[in-house]
Amino acid sequence: MTICHHPSEDLLAAHATGALKPAFEFVVAAHLDACALCRREMALLCSTAGGLLEDVAPAPLSDAALDRALAQLGAVALEPKAAALPAQELWLAPGIHMRRLWRDGANKARAYYLRVGAGRALPHHGHDGAEMTCVLSGAFWDGGVRYGAGDFVEASAAHSHQPRVDESGECICLIGSDSPPRGHGLAELVMRLRM
Repeated sequence: MTICHHPSEDLLAAHATGALKPAFEFVVAAHLDACALCRREMALLCSTAGGLLEDVAPAPLSDAALDRALAQLGAVALEPKAAALPAQELWLAPGIHMRRLWRDGANKARAYYLRVGAGRALPHHGHDGAEMTCVLSGAFWDGGVRYGAGDFVEASAAHSHQPRVDESGECICLIGSDSPPRGHGLAELVMRLRM
C-alpha cells in the first residue's frame, strides 16, 4: 500500500498535544496506524515537545495538593458526553451504508464509517465545518484526485464535492466531521436524518 495523502504537520502537532476534537482524533489515529511516515513524524514531534518540558522550571506544590486533586476526582460525575449510538449499519442509498461510531450529544460533531460500493458516487454535498477522512480500504476519486487505502483527506467548510468510488471494488472510509454533510433536496434529508 502506497499512501500519498497525509495530515499536515500542524494537524499532527494538534493530535500529539490532545488538542483535536474526538471525531478528528479517531481519523488521525486511523491514518497513523496505517502510515509509518506519519508515525515517525509524530515520534519526532513528541520527543521535541518532551525536550521543551525539560527546560520548564518545576513549580512547588503544597502538602495538600494531592489530597485536593483526589477529592476533586471523586466529586466529578463520570457521565458519557457522547450520545448513545446504534451498532447496526444504516442504509443511506443503494450501495451506500454507514455506521455511526461516535457523536457528541452537545453539538453536531460525529465520527462514522462509510461503506460505498464499486463505481458508486455519493450525493453532491458540502460541509458546515471541517471534515476529515481516512480511507480504510478501497479507493475513491474526488476532484480528479485518487485516494486509496491509508490516505488522509481534510475538507473545509467551503468544500463542495461528489466523491466517486473506484470501479475496482468497494471503499470503506472513517470520517470525522463538525456536522452532518449539507446536500441538496432528498439527498440532504436522508443524510441529515441518518447521520
